[in-house]
Amino acid sequence: MSPPAVVLAIDDDVLMLKLERAFLERHGFSVLTATSGTDGLKLAALHPVDLVILDFSMPDLNGAVVATGIRRLRPKALIVMLSADDIPEAVVRLVDAFVPKEHITTRLLPTVASLTASAD
Repeated sequence: MSPPAVVLAIDDDVLMLKLERAFLERHGFSVLTATSGTDGLKLAALHPVDLVILDFSMPDLNGAVVATGIRRLRPKALIVMLSADDIPEAVVRLVDAFVPKEHITTRLLPTVASLTASAD
């Protein structure tokens, strides 16, 4: 049996992070969390993450900057961008999937499961 996929969730909304962590851990994923883009990049440098769930709008670094940094640190890591707002098409091209925050409860798990299954 292989170890669970390691997911790094990065969002400045602490409540959203708690929700993501509980939801993903209940479905067998190991989850690390960071409340800023800077902290997320530090965790990605320290831990071999399989997938990153990333908020686009954060006060320190936006999701595009963080996604670019993740790609440098962990080129094989998959990235799912979350946003309550529309994001530029150039940013969508930086990531493997986009999930609008209003659909997080119905689309996040299928997206994460599909991406991690195809990476095996």
